[in-house]
Amino acid sequence: MKKKVLVGFEIETGKEICPKCNGRKYRYAKTCRACLDFSGINNPFYGKHHTKETKREIKEANIENGNYERISKRMKINNPSSNPDIVEKVRLFNLGRISPMKGKHHTEKSKEKIRGSEYHKNLKGKSYEARYGIEKAEEIKKSLRESAKNRKREPLSKKHKENISKSLTDNPKVIERQIRLWRDEEYCKKMSNSAKLKWQNKEYRESQIKALMNALLKRPTSYEKKISELCIEHNLPFIYTGNGTFLIGHKNPDFINKEKRIAIEVYHNYFKIRDFGSCEEYEKQRSEYFAKYGWNVIFIRTEEIEAKNWKEICLNKIQQVKNG
Repeated sequence: MKKKVLVGFEIETGKEICPKCNGRKYRYAKTCRACLDFSGINNPFYGKHHTKETKREIKEANIENGNYERISKRMKINNPSSNPDIVEKVRLFNLGRISPMKGKHHTEKSKEKIRGSEYHKNLKGKSYEARYGIEKAEEIKKSLRESAKNRKREPLSKKHKENISKSLTDNPKVIERQIRLWRDEEYCKKMSNSAKLKWQNKEYRESQIKALMNALLKRPTSYEKKISELCIEHNLPFIYTGNGTFLIGHKNPDFINKEKRIAIEVYHNYFKIRDFGSCEEYEKQRSEYFAKYGWNVIFIRTEEIEAKNWKEICLNKIQQVKNG
């Protein structure tokens, strides 16, 4: 007769043995506590969530015990997104896959829900310093700068650049925001200090000087070219001086008629609104300055030079002043 052997039982010592790790277990348990499966529905907390109050208490307890920094560091080290091999694997896995949201849009109800979330409310309009504190904010900014340096970007097409430029310069909300920011003394001071720090970097300084020189040499501008062509086509007695060859006081007009002392200024609205608050204010200051030296000014704005019938509009405007 065969001897009966109990599975998971050591006859010599009479101890219960775990079939997975050969460690000690309770008599009626399937495995020892170390080998228990707590994933999914086996977890007693499955489908439940800690309340905000509980989360706060856990955090405070960890800070008091000195565990908070240790846990944060461990999470940072074990974070898969900080491992370049894992990041590359995920990138290759997702390469060519179609996003489930492609061609779809959030419903108004969904958008409202996102806007009303506590996370969105707490972060909206706040700087990194306000969100995470000064030290943490500096770490985040540093990591963002480093990642931006290492990122490989394809050069933007000419059409893409034009679209970006139009979306920024023709958007009234963007213009209003720029005006509001540059009228804030604290913001201006912050930008000034930032520019001074950047200027101390030799590479940055040389690149900026080079860019400024190239911009000065790129004359005439596209708007000035249009007016030049118009003057040639209709034999208008105006000479191009926007390259700095002629000054009225300390100001450089774009076109002049010396005989009748008439100047033409063609400009992009965005920059004048940004610097003077409005196109009207810019034209007022410019007209008053030129009037001191006995000059009249014709102003041509963005909407006039970019209109479909721009030739007709600009020609009528110039001839009215010239003949008047």
